[in-house]
Amino acid sequence: YSFSYMGDYPKFGVWPDGYYMSSNRFSASGGYQGTGVTAFDRSAMISGDPNAQMITFNPSTGEGFVTMIPSDCDGTFPSAGTPNYFTYVKMGGSQHIGIYEFHTDWINPSNATFGNNVQLPVTPFTTMSGGIPQKNSSRYLDVLGDRIMYRVQYRKFNGYGAMVLNHSVNTGSGICGIRWYQLKNTGSGWSIYQQATYAPSDNLYRWMGSMAMDTAESRALGF
Repeated sequence: YSFSYMGDYPKFGVWPDGYYMSSNRFSASGGYQGTGVTAFDRSAMISGDPNAQMITFNPSTGEGFVTMIPSDCDGTFPSAGTPNYFTYVKMGGSQHIGIYEFHTDWINPSNATFGNNVQLPVTPFTTMSGGIPQKNSSRYLDVLGDRIMYRVQYRKFNGYGAMVLNHSVNTGSGICGIRWYQLKNTGSGWSIYQQATYAPSDNLYRWMGSMAMDTAESRALGF
C-alpha cells in the first residue's frame, strides 16, 4: 500500500469487514495535511490476496481536533454492515466526544462513505498542556493531552454495543489525571453511559492511559 503523505501516529482497529486505520498526514517538508482514515480488506488479506484493496478518506472537519481512533472489537463481532466508529475528543469551545461512521463496500468501493458525525457533550475538563516532570531532570515528557489515547475498545453485549476511551486532563492543580468514558448504543445511536476523572488526591501524575472492558463489562484502566 502507498500513500500520498506520510502517516504519523497510525492507530488500528479490527472489525468484521476490515482493518481500519487512522493517521495524521504530513508532507515531505513537515506540513500538516490533516487526518487520514483507511480501511483494508481484511478477508482478502487473510487469504493472501496480493490485490487486497484499501479505501481511504481524508476528511476535512474544521473542528480543530487532533487524531481520530477507529473502534477495535474484542469478542463477538457486531452484525454485518455495522460501520466502524472513528472517535475523537474536541478539546476547546464546545467540548464533546465525536464519532464518525466508516462504511465500506468491497464490491463497489465508490459506495463507501465516511460521515454521520455525532457529537456527545461531556462534563467540562481542562486540557493538560504542560509536560510531565522527571526526577533529577529539567526535561519534561509530552502528555499528548490533545487527543484520545489508543485504543477505543468496542464490545457487543446482549442488546447493545459499548465502547470505552480515555484522555489525559489537568485535574485543576497542574497534576495530570485520566478522564475516561463508557459509551453505549442500544440501537438508537450512541450516548455517554458514564464518565469520570481518575485522579486520587496525591501529587502523582497519571497519563497516557489505555482502557478496556471484559465480557462482564468490568473495566480496567492502565496508565
